[in-house]
Amino acid sequence: MRTAWIAFIAVAVLAGPTQAAEAPVAVDADVGLRGYASDDHPFTLEVTLTADRLVSGLLRVRSPGHTFVEEIELPAATAKTYAFDLPPTSTGTSIRIEVVEDGNVLAAERVEVTVSGTVLVGVVGDLSLASTIDAATTLPFNQEITALELTPDDVTGGDLAPLHYLVLVDDCCAVAADRLGAWIEDGGRLAAPEPVLAALGLDLPTEPLPGVGARLARRDEGEVILLEAIPDTPDDWRHVLRSVPLPLLSMGGGPIQEVPQMLLEGALGAAERTPVDLPWLAGALVLYILVVGPVNFLVLRRVGRPEWAWATIPLLGVLAVAGLVGFARRQGTAVAVSHASVVVEAADLRLARSGLAYVAAGEGRHTIGFPPTVSARSSSAWWGADSSATVGTTPEGGTTLTFDLPTLGVAAMLADWRPEPSGVSLTSERREDVLEVTVENRGTYAFWLWGLAVGPEIAVADGALAAGGTDTVTVETTPRRPADPWSLPFVDVVLQHADPASELDWVRTGPLAFAANALVHELGVEAFFFGFTDELTLSVEADGRTVEAPGKAVVLVAADLATPTTEVVGILLGTDGNVEFVGDRRNVFVWQPDRLDLRYVVPPDTTLFTPTYLPGGPPNRTERLEVYDWRAGTFRDVAFDEPLRADRYASPTGEVMVRVRLADAEELFTGSFALEVEVP
Repeated sequence: MRTAWIAFIAVAVLAGPTQAAEAPVAVDADVGLRGYASDDHPFTLEVTLTADRLVSGLLRVRSPGHTFVEEIELPAATAKTYAFDLPPTSTGTSIRIEVVEDGNVLAAERVEVTVSGTVLVGVVGDLSLASTIDAATTLPFNQEITALELTPDDVTGGDLAPLHYLVLVDDCCAVAADRLGAWIEDGGRLAAPEPVLAALGLDLPTEPLPGVGARLARRDEGEVILLEAIPDTPDDWRHVLRSVPLPLLSMGGGPIQEVPQMLLEGALGAAERTPVDLPWLAGALVLYILVVGPVNFLVLRRVGRPEWAWATIPLLGVLAVAGLVGFARRQGTAVAVSHASVVVEAADLRLARSGLAYVAAGEGRHTIGFPPTVSARSSSAWWGADSSATVGTTPEGGTTLTFDLPTLGVAAMLADWRPEPSGVSLTSERREDVLEVTVENRGTYAFWLWGLAVGPEIAVADGALAAGGTDTVTVETTPRRPADPWSLPFVDVVLQHADPASELDWVRTGPLAFAANALVHELGVEAFFFGFTDELTLSVEADGRTVEAPGKAVVLVAADLATPTTEVVGILLGTDGNVEFVGDRRNVFVWQPDRLDLRYVVPPDTTLFTPTYLPGGPPNRTERLEVYDWRAGTFRDVAFDEPLRADRYASPTGEVMVRVRLADAEELFTGSFALEVEVP
């Protein structure tokens, strides 16, 4: 008998996993580009569900700080694909996918998202090239390369943002000409034979690329490379695939995401804290007095126990206080959502980047809904706020973010949206080294602090600029660099015009000034009008109520006022130190480096350029300064303040590659090293 029971238990245990494995629905997931994502672009997760029987329940997607939930209903023997847009990840992440029915998980899958710390090269057409490219390294800084074998479908419909280079050797993707053009303008580099480039409608490059049979041309932030012949060896590909910026976290340390952090700090400071409206409070107090006094004693006399008053009065008091507190906590606050925003207007761009804070009056589940025109996500950039949100959709197709918060808990969110035009227009007149700019404000915002920035020169106007008003500001345009490498000229000047003794002025200007400074560098805006206003609102749904979220904003309007470039600051491509702080990719703080690899781009007609450094910079720690000689194909030692010929040390597209070797350098900013250029 005992043997039979043991056999029965063994069969049951062994059979259990087999039955559990027979899920009625299969999960197949595709994320980014073959599992890769960019560190500064959102990416897409596509989940395909195939059902053996009717499945009605939820599809739940969990990534750090975000939970997406979608209701599903799949008939038997059907398949359906669901797409989710996920925010950028700086280090890669893990995503868990679950199919839930009646509270039970029917099927689950985990996918990994990778942010490449190597140069990512996509290959379409002759896939045999991938192994050769994979064995190459970049010129001149020997960055490792990862080659991906792609299909034409990846080019026409996939996510190209993770790629640094795309090698396209077959005429297969002419229908993707527009999206390839946009990818190139955003910094991508396309290498292809002449027929492929012609089929895509791209202008054929004319400048020869040294060391290999190829020509290249710059197109905005990216490049088009014409392959006169397909390279055969890793060394030949090395001349085509030059060094590019990689994710800063691949260099160690942990950069501060300055724009999100400052926007959220500004949003918390922008909240209009209004007292809770309790019109019933006076009546409740009168009722309490009546109950504790006359009613209480009348009842006690009726039952013949007036001595019980010593117990009933405290008891009624406790019950009244508990009732008042409980009812008041459910009333909420008049305004729970606030924002801080940087608005950028340029010729082909109008963008508001906002941080939002929701302060919960009572504990529980709170939902914030956004219109379809707003791209919103939760954020972990503010340490005191909750960033774990369940993501859903509104009936109109917008985004909802749901948080489980304690009383007075804070939910942090970021949003990108397109506001109405500001109505600010500029006209200018140059008088030698002074620029006089007339600003006309035809919009509805009044700017309580405003001015003009032209490179490092910042001018703040006297007085406010009213809606419908016109005023003039002058700015010196003699190019100068700050003597202190820690200096942020825009932030410094703006804060000088805020009252240093006023906490209110810091709240209104400080976080927004830091965020604006970082964002204009990120977008490449060199000259701009800036105006601080308290009148920009953002309409959201907060727990079912429509709220015009109040906030603080700085409006930046790009201006065509740039002066001739005389100094160029480089981009960090590599270091053996740790990257600790990033406010601007061109001025990165690095801890204990022995080597810095920097890439500069000089203007097209540059004849000479001279390596230099900021006063107070680290030249005394510099052992050697090496600049790549494109003609000779090697680095050469040079000295600070030594003029160098652009036709030798700059590539056809103006790239200058510099390696700085240091000794005993504890900390420094990469922006301390610059090139002074001479343009005829």
